[in-house]
Amino acid sequence: MIAILALWIILGIIAFIVILLHFSIRIYVDASKDGIDVKAKYLFFTVYKMNTADKGDIALKEAKPQKKPKKEHEKAAPEEKQQESKTISLDELDKLDEEDNTDDGPVKIKGSSSGDDKAPLKQVKQKLTKEQKQALKEKKKLEKELKKAEKEAAKAEKKQHGSKLDKLKEKYQFFKPFIPPTLKYTRKLLKKIRINKLELELYIAKEDPSESAIFYGKLQPIVFSALSLIGGIFTLKVKKADITCGFFEKKLDFHIKTTVCVRPSSVIAIVFCLGCKLARLFLPGWWRRRRARKKAEKAERKAREQAEKAAAAAVL
Repeated sequence: MIAILALWIILGIIAFIVILLHFSIRIYVDASKDGIDVKAKYLFFTVYKMNTADKGDIALKEAKPQKKPKKEHEKAAPEEKQQESKTISLDELDKLDEEDNTDDGPVKIKGSSSGDDKAPLKQVKQKLTKEQKQALKEKKKLEKELKKAEKEAAKAEKKQHGSKLDKLKEKYQFFKPFIPPTLKYTRKLLKKIRINKLELELYIAKEDPSESAIFYGKLQPIVFSALSLIGGIFTLKVKKADITCGFFEKKLDFHIKTTVCVRPSSVIAIVFCLGCKLARLFLPGWWRRRRARKKAEKAERKAREQAEKAAAAAVL
C-alpha cells in the first residue's frame, strides 16, 4: 500500500512539472528612440526586467559636475613647479657639459689605422695547406648533405602525419553525419519561438522632399523583406507595420512593440531528440575505434613479449 502511494505521489509530481513546463515564457519588448523596455514573465512572476530609458536619465543627472572655486595656493603651485623644473634642468645641463669635456679626448681603436694587423691574416692564409683546404671542402659538403637529409626527413614526417588541409578534411568527414540532424532540429527549435503582436512604426523625414521620397522608396522593400526573413526563421504574427514619410524636416523615429513566447517543454523535447540522434550516430563509430585501439594495443604487447623472450634466449 505504501509503495503504491509513493508511486502515485511520484507520478503526480512528474505530471505537475510537465504542466508547468507547458506554460510559455513571455518576453515583452518595447523599443523606441528613447530606450528599450524588456520584461520576461513566467506565469505570474517577473523573471527579468530592464529599462534603458530610466538608466539614461539617471546617468545624465549624475554626469553634471559641480564647479569648485580654485584656491590661491592651488594657483600658485604650478608657478613654483615651473621654477623648480627650470633650476633642475640648468644643473643637469652643467653636468652634461662637464661630462662632454672629459670625454672629448682622443680615442684610439686597435687595428684601425696601422697596417701591422693585416700581416697575421696573410700569414694564416699562407699557412693553410692543400690537405686542410680539402678537409674544409669536405666539411662543407657534409654540412650540405646533412641539411638536405633534414629537409627530406621533415617532408617525410609531414607526409606521414598529413598536412593541415588533410587534417581539416578528416575533421569534416568526422562531423559530416552530425550536420543534417543538427540543422533540422535547430530549424524546429527556432520555429518554436513565436513573435506575436508585432507592431512596427517608422517615421522618416528630410529637408528636401525629393530625398525623403527616394529614401522612403528604398527603405520600404528593405523593411518588409527583413520581416519576411524573420518570418521564415521564427513564427511571426504581424499586427501592424507602418512606414510614414514626412517633408521639410530632418527626423528619424521608430517604435517597435512585440511579445516573444517560448514553451520550455518543446525546447526540452527538441534538445532531447537531437541528443538521442547524435548519440545514435556517434556511439557505433566510437565503439569501433575503441575495439581497433584495443586490438592494436594487444598486438603491440604480444610483439614486445616475444621480443623480450627472444632476447632472453639469446643471452642464455
